This record gives sequence, C-alpha cells and structure tokens, in this order.
Amino acid sequence: MDLEIGASPAAPGESHRRIPELRFDLVDVRVSVHALVIDYRNQIGGRVSEVLTFRDDLVISGFGAYGETLAN
Repeated sequence: MDLEIGASPAAPGESHRRIPELRFDLVDVRVSVHALVIDYRNQIGGRVSEVLTFRDDLVISGFGAYGETLAN
C-alpha cells in the first residue's frame, strides 16, 4: 500500500513534488484510547513508527521513531 502522509487540502501532493521517490509501505496500525501508531517503511526501506496523541479529536502531540534501513 502506498500512502502520502502529510498532504493537506491546501497543497495536495506537495511532498511528491518535492521528493518524487517518496513512498510509504504500511506495515501496521495500532489504536488505543487516545493514541494512534502507524508503522511503515519509507522510500529507502527504513522502518518508521509515527505516534499521534489525541484530545477532543485533535492531535495534541506526535513524534516519529526511526529504525535501521534495509540498505544498512
């Protein structure tokens, strides 16, 4: 599955214009009461976990944790 993460209605596809080889392969999605974790491999094969924390349906914090790439 290919995903474009971070596209906004004001600038759809902007990330692909800036980095044409950008690609995300979804590995897993986990949900808790106030958080969402999205695991994926990026365009260079790196494993990434993006964590979003919610309050009242709004993202109040987020961070990414990056692992080794397949190229390493």
